[in-house]
Amino acid sequence: MEKLRPGLTTVYSGQNPVVDIVAVHSPNRNSIQSFTSTATGKFWLGDEDMLPRDIPNCRVLVYNHGGSGSIMGAATELVESLVHNRRSESSTERPIMFICHSVGGIIAKQAIIHSKSCENKTLEAAYSIYVSTYSLLFVGMPDSQLLNSGILRDVEDAFEPMMERFRTSSLWEISIPVKDCDMEDFVPVRNSRIG
Repeated sequence: MEKLRPGLTTVYSGQNPVVDIVAVHSPNRNSIQSFTSTATGKFWLGDEDMLPRDIPNCRVLVYNHGGSGSIMGAATELVESLVHNRRSESSTERPIMFICHSVGGIIAKQAIIHSKSCENKTLEAAYSIYVSTYSLLFVGMPDSQLLNSGILRDVEDAFEPMMERFRTSSLWEISIPVKDCDMEDFVPVRNSRIG
């Protein structure tokens, strides 16, 4: 498996899944490489000897960016893809856990913010993504210089008050240097001293 098509791809589905695990990688990165063990070379989200072995009754989906070109565009696309996928699987009320790599965490946070804003009856399906989200795991989050820039700071500020709502079983954040994020084309960084 070299590269996934844009949108959501199911990489593992156990028998009678009770949770949807949604992986969101950093833009301009290969989704397979982002979730491949450097020690074993295995794609740990879908390899039956790795994550599925520990949580066999899950469904693992990987969100692969479709080239929307912005955090909000990718977040909206993620919500729409989840709504469509969960409807087609008759799993609209199944709990969701997000696993986010690097700036994929910002996209997942913006997706939840967007979903929460869809409370009216006509947008109920999109709102269900917010309601169904129980847990988020952040791996390799960007450093504070990038987070303090423009739109990314806005996402962090809007998401922070919602954190209490989530049952976070594990939250792990590691700073990675901005130069490793490859964000120049994806996020306009205004008035930044990032080198």
